[in-house]
Amino acid sequence: MNWGVCMDYNNRRQYLRIPDDSDVTITTEDQVYHMNCQDFSVGGLAVGYIADLSLGQIVDVSINMIIGQLVSKAVVKWIKDDLAIGLEFITPDIPKEER
Repeated sequence: MNWGVCMDYNNRRQYLRIPDDSDVTITTEDQVYHMNCQDFSVGGLAVGYIADLSLGQIVDVSINMIIGQLVSKAVVKWIKDDLAIGLEFITPDIPKEER
């Protein structure tokens, strides 16, 4: 893990990203994917590339962490072909500016 990259407060990310390899389950209307998390933050997470997902698609995400299971809806925010996808958590109860 390169914690120096994650702890760089000068980078342009909105939230601090933390490397993590927790088990993640991503569920779409017709498919279930099991993979490892690459990193996560309060706003979302990055996982390995999934060819079947598209930008803006809404998915169900379940992350099995040491402290318990996190379950949320998420939207596909970015895709790096053959490398990774970025998912942003959707938290309807909390306005975006308060997350």
